[in-house]
Amino acid sequence: MTEHHFDIPGVEGGRTYLLEINPNYVFRSIEDKKNVIDARWIDTSSGLFIDITAVRPDDAKRKKGDTGALMCKDKHHFDETKAVAATTRRRRFSRSNDTSQI
Repeated sequence: MTEHHFDIPGVEGGRTYLLEINPNYVFRSIEDKKNVIDARWIDTSSGLFIDITAVRPDDAKRKKGDTGALMCKDKHHFDETKAVAATTRRRRFSRSNDTSQI
């Protein structure tokens, strides 16, 4: 585990977080259903945490010609080209208070 401390304006003493990396994160298999979390970001003051699962190239689909295929160990599948477009679109709208185009 790695400890990270952040000084936050208005929060006395700041906040400390732990980053816990699963030593099995390098194993890409979807067979181990109890081992799909690659890391966890933990707020030490509240105990709240965020589970992190890495997105990886889906080699099986890419061999079949799906060049943008991505996957996670929890069997979720993504398309790299669509993910980038959605991120770009979201960023463009977040700079404006005008939500009429969303």
